Amino acid sequence: FDVEPGKLDDNGDESLTTGDKAALTDGETNEQDPGLRTPVSGDGPPPSGETPGDDPQPQRVLVGQMPAQVRDGSEVSLIVHIARSVPVGPRTRSTLMKPWPIPADGSDVTVVVHADNGLIPLGPVQQVIRVPASSDSDPVRFAFRASQVDVSRVEVTTWAGGKYLAKLTFEVSVTDRGPNLEPTTKVATVNDVDPEAGAVTLQIHHADGRYTFQLHNDQCVYDPVMVAVEAGADGVLSRARETLRRFAMDTKTPPYSPAVAREWLQNTGVGLWNSIVPEAIREQYLQLHSRISTFSIATGNDALPWELLYPMTKTHDAGFLVDQFPVTRTVFNTDRSRRINLGGARFVEAARSPANASAEFKAIGRIVAPGQELTVVNNLNDLLHLFASGEAGLTHFACHATYRNDGSGASISMCDGDFTPMMLATAKAKETLTAGRPLVFINACRSAGAEPYFTEMMGWAQQFLGAGAGAFVGTLWDVRSTSAQNFAEEFYGRLMTGQTLGLAAMHARKAVKNDMDPTWLAYTVYGDANALAFQ
Repeated sequence: FDVEPGKLDDNGDESLTTGDKAALTDGETNEQDPGLRTPVSGDGPPPSGETPGDDPQPQRVLVGQMPAQVRDGSEVSLIVHIARSVPVGPRTRSTLMKPWPIPADGSDVTVVVHADNGLIPLGPVQQVIRVPASSDSDPVRFAFRASQVDVSRVEVTTWAGGKYLAKLTFEVSVTDRGPNLEPTTKVATVNDVDPEAGAVTLQIHHADGRYTFQLHNDQCVYDPVMVAVEAGADGVLSRARETLRRFAMDTKTPPYSPAVAREWLQNTGVGLWNSIVPEAIREQYLQLHSRISTFSIATGNDALPWELLYPMTKTHDAGFLVDQFPVTRTVFNTDRSRRINLGGARFVEAARSPANASAEFKAIGRIVAPGQELTVVNNLNDLLHLFASGEAGLTHFACHATYRNDGSGASISMCDGDFTPMMLATAKAKETLTAGRPLVFINACRSAGAEPYFTEMMGWAQQFLGAGAGAFVGTLWDVRSTSAQNFAEEFYGRLMTGQTLGLAAMHARKAVKNDMDPTWLAYTVYGDANALAFQ
């Protein structure tokens, strides 16, 4: 697990590219002549709790400009600002964002830029933009020197304290001939920038065996730290996952005794923390520990079991990270919802389901829809229609999922064919789940795994959240069916009593915690830790 300093190498998430339409309302597009600007405004009553003098419904978009092609050796500028209105034309796209309050004296937003090694920074890669309450922000400039003939990627992320707001990705072609091209303007929505006290986000980028870590909280954004993962680390992690699967599958002859199993789990978590997470990030975490209320892990194409992290030093031992406070994951370039839908429950029965699937469905039905008849979906055609219709509410799978490295990726076998993440591409493009904000829970093995698909990652979480789901819950390895049912019952019960997504997951873990059964560590929860359920 040893790591050493390495270069920044980011992965690309979907950005707003040339030729896209300007989406100004849900499902509505608007194309205008180049140079026109579309005002962004909100509707509906002001948010509760606002103070006099606050701008009740300012809308903001993140705007960046950067040349698409430059000469090798030339200086390159990236210009970023936050605006109230969107520049509209054939080379831009924008999406109407939700209203958010900005104090009368403005709000600070941190802009962080990551660039491939073909572009050498000539100044700071992190700057703060002051967003006025009633006007556009001033622009900030990031300067680079083109140093390598290649296509370089530049990623811009914005943060309000520990809260991730928006992201833009540019591609810059560095050539040894030809002129510099005019800058490309890209636009992204910026979500609520009101920082949450105690909210901490660990942003993780992974590509070509390299990780970039950056810790954010409501008071500061730390500098990014880059590491290269040792070649043998993947093998070590594979063996660890295989042992975790054995705990779940082989209950008669488990790999270790209870005492040794407890030590094995702890040492695995401590090893992951000390070997993968850079020392600078570990020190920052310890400085923030007493003030953390929620911990979010923002990732892209990374599939490491971060839920296993066990922070420990000579003087600090508070247990597994997920034992200390609500821990959730987020996916880059997806909108986080504060509301998750438990109404209109559907239960998906796959061709390969655990023996207790029916009992699990009935138990959950008694919690989320007492007295109502269960709606069970057991064929692929009905399942795809549900996600395409925009009518999906709570969707709970009890199944055995498969995951193969032969290019086929993850799948769930239904009676009339395999359900794969690729089949959600249309739902993601149309964002058909946005109106309903359903909770999707796949109670199966490796259901949160990801597989590359063109330039996007094709995990279940990425696809469902990209389509607009309010939250997604999956498992990182095989789990015991009884423990899985108990976790689900406790999780839904907590949500129905008004607990947040993060607290419900934390208490559900504790309810099934068992030294001989690591099921409680297998669950990965994607969404806003402070989201609340509705029906």
